[in-house]
Amino acid sequence: MVYESQISPGVRMNDNSDELFRTIEATFSQLTPSEKRIGSWLLSHRQHIPFETADSIAQATGTSGITVGRYLRKLGYRNLDDVKNSLKDRAPVPYRHWGVIDRLDSWAQQQAQPDRASLSLQMELDAIRYVYQLAQEETFARISERIARADAVIVIGIQSTRGLANAFF
Repeated sequence: MVYESQISPGVRMNDNSDELFRTIEATFSQLTPSEKRIGSWLLSHRQHIPFETADSIAQATGTSGITVGRYLRKLGYRNLDDVKNSLKDRAPVPYRHWGVIDRLDSWAQQQAQPDRASLSLQMELDAIRYVYQLAQEETFARISERIARADAVIVIGIQSTRGLANAFF
């Protein structure tokens, strides 16, 4: 693990914004329980980070703002603003998972548009491109390898995904 004392003052360890997430993943087993909660939150709320404060992250993770700041400094950042600035360099991802309410709202808004079919096709193509982009990442390769080498893999499907899960049997 890299600690702040090992980094030159004012120099961010993570020039590539994805490095933040790779570092959290790579060091996760070595983190304290509070750091694990913060790291998990950061990994699962990547798109929300620019809109958060250290205190809001602390509240969401059951820690303190001071603990959030200390963890970010341990990762090589001066503070949360430094993290946010590094994320500005990150390439925007055109697709994000839609929840049921998001889909219904979008459908209602699209009813008034004359070219709904083209818009729908474009959104589907964006989603497919995004999945292919994910498949090129190291994380995907690592997880695929772990699944392939596992003694057993349990697939659970509930409600609407049950049919898909049954296809694995």
